Amino acid sequence: MRTILACLAFSAFAACSSSSTPPPDGTGNWDVTMTFDGGGNCNTDGLPQTFGMNFDIALAGGAYTITAEAGLQGDTTSGVMTCDSSSCNLQFSDTGPGSEFSNICTQTINANLVEDASLQVTGSGSIDFTLVDQSTCTATWQGAGDVAK
Repeated sequence: MRTILACLAFSAFAACSSSSTPPPDGTGNWDVTMTFDGGGNCNTDGLPQTFGMNFDIALAGGAYTITAEAGLQGDTTSGVMTCDSSSCNLQFSDTGPGSEFSNICTQTINANLVEDASLQVTGSGSIDFTLVDQSTCTATWQGAGDVAK
């Protein structure tokens, strides 16, 4: 009888102290900071060292939708999300106008971002710029952030 009670006590302790994390599902508010790393062929002297982007991802009917928020408003955003038991991989492209009073006509952000089970995001990508003189250039970046549920 003591053996059975001891096993029940250990089983209950293990069940209560388990810290299993549910697998990521890709949904939520993604907040990512891009840090320009000096790669590409753009003179990044006029760019800030970092640029924040924020977007919401929802899942309905088996399809993900991206709603642009800070840093991406008014842009055309498209992408592909794949998830497994440990992470979600988002590959997306976002095209929009440059900022007022800058020499940038359009910019396209290309990103490969990974959300892990602890809702942390890492990744990298590039930004393709079309300038007012119609020349083009590319700047590369590294990204980090998180996903809020």
